[in-house]
Amino acid sequence: CFKCGKYGHFANACDHRYNKMRCERCGRDSHLEDNCYATFDKDGEMLDCARCGRDSHCADECYAQYDVNGRRLHGY
Repeated sequence: CFKCGKYGHFANACDHRYNKMRCERCGRDSHLEDNCYATFDKDGEMLDCARCGRDSHCADECYAQYDVNGRRLHGY
């Protein structure tokens, strides 16, 4: 669904309360957590890196080879 970002239905059949996508990671509208590269949430709290899951940096500054769970990261 292009309105709420969930699977299993199309936008014309969406009964989502707000009919908007909302990121579960940062709390903002217009994107989902899979595409979130926010550094801070809506309350100004620093978020963990969207790429590796560590704190103290954001995804565009991340050069980690492994995430916090030990899985190998690709692309950098």
